Amino acid sequence: MSPSRIFILRPVATSLLMIAIMLSGIVAFQFLPLSALPEVDYPTIQVQTFYPGASPDVMTSSVTAPLEVQLGQMPGLRQMSSVSSSGASVITLQFTLTLSLDIAEQEVQAAINAAGNLLPTDLPAPPIYAKVNPADAPIVTLALTSETLPLPKIEDLAETRLAQKISQLPGIGLVSISGGQRPAVRVQADLRKLAAYGLNIDDLRTTLGNANVNTPKGNFDGPARAYTINANDQLQSADAYKDLVIAYKNGSPVKLSDVATVVEGAQNNFLAAWMAIGVAMAASLYDPAFATLGRIFGAEARRPITILTFMGGFASTVSWPTTYVLIEHLGWKGAYLVYAALLAFVAAPLLAFALPRERFKARPLAPGEVHLPPKTLPARGAVFILVIVAFTAYAFIPSALSAHMLAIFNRLGIDPKVAVGLGALFGPAQVLSRLAEFLYAREIRPLVIARFAVALAVAGFALIFAFGISLWVATAFVVMFGVTNGLMTIARGTVPLTLFGAGGYGKIVGRIGGPALVMQAAAPLVLAFVAERLSDYHALGVVALFGVAALISFCLVRRP
Repeated sequence: MSPSRIFILRPVATSLLMIAIMLSGIVAFQFLPLSALPEVDYPTIQVQTFYPGASPDVMTSSVTAPLEVQLGQMPGLRQMSSVSSSGASVITLQFTLTLSLDIAEQEVQAAINAAGNLLPTDLPAPPIYAKVNPADAPIVTLALTSETLPLPKIEDLAETRLAQKISQLPGIGLVSISGGQRPAVRVQADLRKLAAYGLNIDDLRTTLGNANVNTPKGNFDGPARAYTINANDQLQSADAYKDLVIAYKNGSPVKLSDVATVVEGAQNNFLAAWMAIGVAMAASLYDPAFATLGRIFGAEARRPITILTFMGGFASTVSWPTTYVLIEHLGWKGAYLVYAALLAFVAAPLLAFALPRERFKARPLAPGEVHLPPKTLPARGAVFILVIVAFTAYAFIPSALSAHMLAIFNRLGIDPKVAVGLGALFGPAQVLSRLAEFLYAREIRPLVIARFAVALAVAGFALIFAFGISLWVATAFVVMFGVTNGLMTIARGTVPLTLFGAGGYGKIVGRIGGPALVMQAAAPLVLAFVAERLSDYHALGVVALFGVAALISFCLVRRP
């Protein structure tokens, strides 16, 4: 029997069944999920230009601006953004969905060719582009290590051998290298020796640039054969640079080794210094200071903790203009030497010799006065876990916002200069909140202050979601965030002291601060991922959720 026979013999039932299916589809269509932010892959091309030795201002005016003028004339361009940094310019182009990526690639190449005459003539390489969205996550990550080769050599092999081979595979849009140290030959000129030979630093630079190029050498023409001269003038090692003749004086050659020291090393030789500064900051900021004050003053350490945080906030507020003045007059190296001298000859002796070795002795009791020790909780159990969760959740907020807040404001419509001005309100708000706590809130329990501070931050996020980003909303948010951070810095030291006592206070602070440090390290990366994959409002929502989690945890804590 044919399957269609039953429907042919019963036309009325068949019609009713089809109508029922159609009505079910119409009703079900109303319940189909609709994404408010669908994931759409716009055709995106990234243009990169490298100009070693150029400052961000030079990159903006001489490289980024000419390219933007030409790239901005392309049809189908939906959005263009650029970032200029020291020696590098990155322009991200996003096209409409109706434009083929292959056609967009041809337009980008034509725009780069048109801008060629406007770019610096001494660019080491023309701008390069990749058909890839920089917000996409890499599909494969490879790590290279070696027990025999130095890191710059590994970087050179990865860049010249491995990356080029991988980029030739079909379907590969971009191969990027990060985390290593690019090799470099560093020429450290002796200005006195240069002056003795009648040379200056510009002469040295010009000679190095002219001698280290691969240019045509010509050819030999004979009666029977012709030979092309094939020689590579590019220098690959420090020893090759040492024998380079930079001038002739009195008939004798002046070699580079006569006026400079040539060494092989990494392109950026300050990575170890930055790492040391980061470790030193983590080891010398508030938590170790709170532990020291707890050892010295015991249960009476709340007021010294408040004074310490107030002075620290004041110092951070004045450090920015001070650093600017030092750099203007002494250069960045001179500014760092000044700070190094302050640490070595002022801070270190004070920490080594001025701090008391014994616990501070409280005033003697008056006749008839009875001293009742404060009630405390053991540093374990549910209350201790809630405190750890509260401070860890809050640690996400300042770490994430300090890295992305101004950029988010800029993308949401706040002028960059105005955004920087708003960021300057953060420091004074911290200082004023700590001063207010010292003058008027000494009798309020630290746990109550912590709850108020986090609730103020949550209210700031609610203000953004209720009214959107505008100048007055951003100003109120920055001030509220500054007040929150100022009070929470005090709470980091006083809440554990009042809840768990002065016994083993340093160890308790360390146990609470350990997870918070991990959260601080992860927060900028998490927020950047959310902002790139979803939106800035989603990113702010994630930060707000951490604030709500911290507030709930603080509210669940019960004092003894």
